[in-house]
Amino acid sequence: MEGIAGQKSLYERVDAWLARTPFLEFKHFSFWNSYRGAVEKMLASDAEIIKKPDIKRQGKKPAICRT
Repeated sequence: MEGIAGQKSLYERVDAWLARTPFLEFKHFSFWNSYRGAVEKMLASDAEIIKKPDIKRQGKKPAICRT
C-alpha cells in the first residue's frame, strides 16, 4: 500500500495525457466546439423523441389503472 500512496491518481494521469493530446485545437478545427455541437445535437434529438406521443400507448391506461 505504501508504494501506491506515492503514485499519481487516475485523474492526474488522464489529465496529463489529455494535456499532451495533439490536434484538440488545430487551425480552423476545435475539438471541444465540435464535441459540444455533437452533444447539443444528440440532446435535442432525444428531447424531440421524448416530446412525441407514443402511438402504441395512445388511449390506453397504464396497467396499474386497469380494473
